[in-house]
This record gives sequence, structure tokens and C-alpha cells, in this order.
Amino acid sequence: MLLRKIKSEELAEVYQMGYAAWPKGRTYKEYVRDNQKEETYGVRYVYVNEENQIIGSFILLLLQTPRLKFALHGIGSVVVHQLYQRMGYGRDMLEDFFKKMKIEKRSAIFMLYSDILPEYYHQFGFKELPSHLQRYPQSIAMVNCSESQYEYLSKQSIEDIPAYF
Repeated sequence: MLLRKIKSEELAEVYQMGYAAWPKGRTYKEYVRDNQKEETYGVRYVYVNEENQIIGSFILLLLQTPRLKFALHGIGSVVVHQLYQRMGYGRDMLEDFFKKMKIEKRSAIFMLYSDILPEYYHQFGFKELPSHLQRYPQSIAMVNCSESQYEYLSKQSIEDIPAYF
């Protein structure tokens, strides 16, 4: 398995995977339009097998947080192809990503909004932000960062935390 940046010709397949998971009352065309906005300030990754078939994908966004003193990256649209769900590929994909970040010595804060049970993301070092920083009952704001960064974030106001991305 290989985690790499997406190729432009693979976007349609990844959008179809995402649309199958989160249509949210939109047409496919609306879903694509909404997601194309993210491509301008993010890097989309794909997790591929030996035959170069896309198993999963996510996007890494550089979030604009002028009032925070740390770089904040959003992880969004984490999806595994329906044929490969519940086989551990989502876990493997995220583990590979965080190994890469550790090798590159990235000290950024990684954030996501969990639309599934937050406990799933604990295995990757994520923890829920305090309740005063939670906007959405169904999408829990979580971060992966150092203890000092977490303490710093915990003292911020909700206006400093990016909305759902």
C-alpha cells in the first residue's frame, strides 16, 4: 500500500467515493463544486494498493487561523472505498500519514471534525477539544498535537477554532 498525493485524473473517482459517504442532500454536481473549493488550499492524498487502485483518500488543509500561534492543519473527507471498508485500511492510511509527518518533524496541530465515534480517532493521538470549543453535537472537534499545544488551544475562544471544513 502507498500513500501519495492525488493525480488530477483521480479526482472524479475520489469525489464519487466521498459523495457516496456524505451526499448531505446535495446533487453530485453540488458535492463536486463544494469539494473543489478545498483543492485550492489543501493537498488531497490517496491510499492505493499494488495495482494502483484507490482504497481511500483524505484532504490535508492549511487552515487560516490568524489569532493562533501554531500552524493548524485540517484533515477532512476521510473516506475508504465501500469495497474496502471495515478491513483496517482507513486505520492504515492514517497511520502512514502520521508516520510521514513524524519523519518530516511537523509540529503543527492537526484537527478534524469526527462524524463517527470519536474513539476511533484516539488511536491516532486525537482528543476532543473541551466542550466550550465544540460547535456541532454531531461532529466533534478533535486535535492531534502536543500537550502544551492542547493546553494553549483549550484556553482559546470558539471564534479562534475553524468551523467545519
